[in-house]
Amino acid sequence: MIPADESNNQEKNVKKKENTQDRSRNVSSLPSDSMNQEANDKEKENLSDGSWNIPPPPKYSKLRPRVSSSSTPLLPRRRSKARLRSTPSNTKKYNFESTRRLFWGDDQSSSVDLNSSFPGNDSSFDKDHRPTGWTGFFFGFMYEEPFDDSIDYGNDEEESSGHSTWNPLNFALFISYTLTSAAAVTPVLLVPTIGQEFLSSSEEASLFTSRAASFAVLGTACGKFLNGPVGDVLGARRTSVLYSFLLCFSLTALAACQDATSAAWCCFFVEFFQSVQWPCIIVMLATHYGTNHNTYEAGIYVTSIASRIGPLFAIPMLSFFLRQASWRLVAVIGGWTALIGSSVAYLFLTDSPHQINEPQNALQPSLLAQLQKSNFYTRPRQFVGVMAVVLYSVIRTNLIPSLKRVLNSGTFWIVALAHTGSSMVRTSDRILGSYFLETSMGHLTEETSGGLVVYSILGTVFGLVIAGNMFAVRKERQRKWLVSRLYMTTIGACYFLALLAVPRLRRAIDAPDLILFFQVVASFVMSFGISVMYYHIPGIVGSAFGNNKGLFAAYTDGVAYGIASVLWKFVAAAVANGNDDGGGWAYGWAAVALLIVLCAILMVEFLEHYFVRASGRNYGTYETILLA
Repeated sequence: MIPADESNNQEKNVKKKENTQDRSRNVSSLPSDSMNQEANDKEKENLSDGSWNIPPPPKYSKLRPRVSSSSTPLLPRRRSKARLRSTPSNTKKYNFESTRRLFWGDDQSSSVDLNSSFPGNDSSFDKDHRPTGWTGFFFGFMYEEPFDDSIDYGNDEEESSGHSTWNPLNFALFISYTLTSAAAVTPVLLVPTIGQEFLSSSEEASLFTSRAASFAVLGTACGKFLNGPVGDVLGARRTSVLYSFLLCFSLTALAACQDATSAAWCCFFVEFFQSVQWPCIIVMLATHYGTNHNTYEAGIYVTSIASRIGPLFAIPMLSFFLRQASWRLVAVIGGWTALIGSSVAYLFLTDSPHQINEPQNALQPSLLAQLQKSNFYTRPRQFVGVMAVVLYSVIRTNLIPSLKRVLNSGTFWIVALAHTGSSMVRTSDRILGSYFLETSMGHLTEETSGGLVVYSILGTVFGLVIAGNMFAVRKERQRKWLVSRLYMTTIGACYFLALLAVPRLRRAIDAPDLILFFQVVASFVMSFGISVMYYHIPGIVGSAFGNNKGLFAAYTDGVAYGIASVLWKFVAAAVANGNDDGGGWAYGWAAVALLIVLCAILMVEFLEHYFVRASGRNYGTYETILLA
């Protein structure tokens, strides 16, 4: 006999099978519309649960599908982000979260070190048959990677803090840097007049002008290399105040010069003492704002405008005073302007939010105590010994480790080499006057051609105001696209300047005023295009170098200026080998354009690796200036 419990279980199983068969018959008998409705309801349930019933492919599979909005419906995550993007925001947002992840990570333990060197020289291939190492760095953009479009990283935005763009710190830095920049441009206006007073022949005066210009460039390069660590060791505020006062002293000494040689050396020291101001500004902005990148980049935006606003207003004002008074009085006015800038820095600037003087790479406290106890008047021998010990400690403990950290960094060398192109354009205002004069076919005077350089400075100001603001509020990939297009604009302007220097073309047009108008517009556009790359990008990258931010900023400019000065000599040789109608300038500007092309590719590759791909996009395509 079968037990009662087993018989009951068998009856239940039979009933379950019958119910299942009945349900399957009912489903098969439903019309197609009902089945579609049921499928849509099921899809809505899945979407409401935040899931998607598609089995994911293997993580490292080569057959990973490329999901795009044109071929498949939006995934749930993309739907939610699309709704967020379509919702208007009442507050202005800045996307610096990805840059923060790049330099500092999500927390201190996951920070990304930009000071590590670049990949090795191996040319191996990864699993997707793309080259790695240096080969992948320069040629990887030719290989397309599968792009995971289902993940939208564009919503990683952080709210702007309560700091205003024109807060007291930024405003004080703006005023101080504007005044010192205006003072530093004084010798540029005075050199022709000084040459005419001290030298008898026009050829000697012209030679003195070129000599003074070379002394000024040499002073900038020496100042960048020798004064780079000073702001980190002594303190950015102390260094800025001290060197502004020394700038005032140099201009006062220029007013007292009695020969051309001493005047040339004064031009050297003017640029030497002014060269340290920008690294000190970078240090003060970084110590005040820290990891708050929206305010840090806003500070760079404000102070970079100051660097060109000063010369823009100083050139016409000092030119007016030069026509009314002696050049010595104009030099004194420039020194007085530098002294006001030093006073503003002393009264309103601090090294950090909590301390007036706080060096980033300070001396050891024991050495400072010995230095304070020593007295040169009572014990001169002991004072000299203490100073020797302090100097040895600075070189061994502060300078050498900082130099090793910066110079061993692949990031530093890539940025410095890419910075050469923008430095070439930045220093071109020293030769633009000669370009206008020699290609005018006798229709311009020396005074008029020198005054046209103001339009190049004005182009930099407009570039910082317009393109700099666009760069500050855009996302990483959009920033890279903006930089690539600005480079294209600059390259096109350089080639246009080369074309306008061809004598046959100028004779065929036979309209000197029209040619001059196009040349001025091209110089304006050229300066407009390099404003962001020259000021913003090195400052942003330098914030990742810790206590060596000032050294990084100074040495980046120093390397770029050094290479640019050598390249300008080759351009000068090409110009000298041309004909008397200025045809050599065509070869010179074409060479400058070619250099900027190479620097642009290097800079855009750097932005792709360290700004775009480092923000979380493990899948994507390499892009250079050719494809961006």
